[in-house]
Amino acid sequence: MSAFTALRSRANSCPQQQKVPAKKKSGTDSTFYPHDDTWKVTENPIAGWSHFRGFEKHVEPRVMKYNVYFLIYDYAVRGNLVVASLYWERNEPGESGDPIAERATELLTRQLRKFG
Repeated sequence: MSAFTALRSRANSCPQQQKVPAKKKSGTDSTFYPHDDTWKVTENPIAGWSHFRGFEKHVEPRVMKYNVYFLIYDYAVRGNLVVASLYWERNEPGESGDPIAERATELLTRQLRKFG
């Protein structure tokens, strides 16, 4: 099994929605907030590369203005080269993650074109 296939298989095995409880951060007095995660995997070629994307919406309790995180995990392969990229931004509740995904796509496309 190729590395890219293994990554894609692992991404597709993640639950589409989950509630994550609060958790104490080991070695510190800090605690991770409880949060809700939504996960979606899409697959489409970018700049001539085979590509899939994991799109995560991470919503924490309303204790700060920007409590919604959009994390975009991109994986692309051409030949024996696998490129991995993480792009994330915070946003206000109710705002769409589509503009963030577009910025991530633009950045990834520029990066992949540098490889040829």
